[in-house]
Amino acid sequence: MPTQLYHVGECTAKEETSKLEKDIFWFGEDEDPRTMGIFDVITTYLQYPVSTTVSTTLPEYLEFPAVTVCNLAGFSCSKFKALNSSNYPSAQPSEFDQLAETWLLRYLKDRPSYLDFLSRLNPEDHVKIMQNRDEFIRMCIFKEKDCRKYFLPFLNTTYVTCYAFNLILNNASDPMAGSRYIGKPGDGMELTLYMNKSDWPMNWVWGGEGGVIVDAHRPNKHPSLHESRLYVRPGAATYISMTQKEVSRLAYPYEHNCYNSWDDCGYYPANSSIIVYDSVACRRMCIQSTTVGKCNCKDTGIRDYFTYSGGSLDDILPCIGVKDKECAASVVNGVINGSIKCPCNPECGEIEYKKTVSSLDWPSRSYFKSLFGPMGPTQAQNYKELKEEVLYLHICFSSIIKDTITELPTVSMLNLISSLGGVLSLYLGISLALCLEILEIIPLMMQIIVNQRFGISEKQDPEPKTRVPRQSAPKRYPAPLDWAVHCK
Repeated sequence: MPTQLYHVGECTAKEETSKLEKDIFWFGEDEDPRTMGIFDVITTYLQYPVSTTVSTTLPEYLEFPAVTVCNLAGFSCSKFKALNSSNYPSAQPSEFDQLAETWLLRYLKDRPSYLDFLSRLNPEDHVKIMQNRDEFIRMCIFKEKDCRKYFLPFLNTTYVTCYAFNLILNNASDPMAGSRYIGKPGDGMELTLYMNKSDWPMNWVWGGEGGVIVDAHRPNKHPSLHESRLYVRPGAATYISMTQKEVSRLAYPYEHNCYNSWDDCGYYPANSSIIVYDSVACRRMCIQSTTVGKCNCKDTGIRDYFTYSGGSLDDILPCIGVKDKECAASVVNGVINGSIKCPCNPECGEIEYKKTVSSLDWPSRSYFKSLFGPMGPTQAQNYKELKEEVLYLHICFSSIIKDTITELPTVSMLNLISSLGGVLSLYLGISLALCLEILEIIPLMMQIIVNQRFGISEKQDPEPKTRVPRQSAPKRYPAPLDWAVHCK
């Protein structure tokens, strides 16, 4: 008779049909937990969680950073007069001095006016009013070699005189720029700087003491003189010891959605092909581009030159009026409070230099003559005055140990496949043995379907034989009593 399928509890079919039915019934009944297990695994993966690992290594050497130093003295009054004298070639010396004093009073009456003046300078004129490199940097030693000639002028609106060492932009004049390394603690750079405060007009703007702003940064990044600066006072020997930390983040679709290049944010600084993406610089550019679009002028406190999707900063006037300044301030406040969004996600690869600063009084009177000899007066009575013109700076690594913070996917593609396999194995029992069993069931199902379709009767098992009762065996020996009789 044709074989039929019934519920397991009511099954009267043969052994083969019962096995197939049990497998099919089990598959259907267990579908909900199987689906939920797979759903949980996939949902966890699509949340893109990350785990952070922290490691400490001892490499053979560390890359020495670029070092940017800026004189807080601003620009030289004598150079300012020399720069503007070309605009009045027919003016007599006495007349020009009066004009120069008028310009100085106009441009230096307050900080905004000073910044307005600097923002109007073209790069060529800016360099002309900077303090000379050899006058500012009196001594530079890196690995026991003179390094004064390897400083590149770096233009900054706020701090006029800035020079950068080991910056990759100076590769034409410094073949080693960006590829200097330190192999042991204590090795680094020594600087002696002369500020020439007597020729600077900025006592009331940045403070009467003067000094130097220092930033140690990656050789392929611009310095962030406002965000990560260190102030070094004059008349002291300052020691800056550093440790290096590397941070590695994951790009989209993970949490930080870090950026690898300037293409990701849409801003392009000068030399963007060799200057790596920097979220701090990106934020400055965002503020500037928003100011240009909203206020039709540029913020005088941001010097970065860049291009972006809205154009460039060419021919854009600085924000000098009261309304312009209020508009520019509203942009900065908007970025701070979050009402203006900047596409400046953190870097995927970042190197940080943690700095520790210590200082002591310098120079001693015994060192006074040898130090100030090439700078001018050597009279003992000028010791206190000239001491406020110089400082000593030593920058080195305190340790070659490097800390590394790395983000890794908590659930990678390999983990996903493995988890899915575990869920399927747990709920469906899919294993190599079960797969072979399924291959065995498929032809059996086909046979059942064919039998039902064509009404093929299965071969009946033969009826079992009826058991025949065992006959009593004939007595072959006499009874015990008979044996006893005959033995007599």
